[in-house]
Amino acid sequence: MGWLGYILRTPGECHSQLRMSSEIFVDLHNLLVSKYELQPSMHMNTYEALAIFLFICSGNESNRRTQNRFNHSGETISRKFSEVLNSLMRVAKDFIVPKDANFRTVHK
Repeated sequence: MGWLGYILRTPGECHSQLRMSSEIFVDLHNLLVSKYELQPSMHMNTYEALAIFLFICSGNESNRRTQNRFNHSGETISRKFSEVLNSLMRVAKDFIVPKDANFRTVHK
């Protein structure tokens, strides 16, 4: 959490490391927790879980490098990545929908 706290407080660092501003990070976090079932565990809060997911995706990082950055086991990194991914898939069901569910028209 020390590294995450630093990048959230330092202007531009969150965008550099996680590819989004700290305000967007917090908004996304709050959305995932309040509506899409992202839950903390005994040893990791939801902010860190989201940061792990974004760190891996934004930098094409390996599990091993993520273990070193966040000081968690490979199993924990993998499990938390999957939990955040599942929450984001629930978001996609609400936000990525066709205008016409029957697909009566075709885009030019």
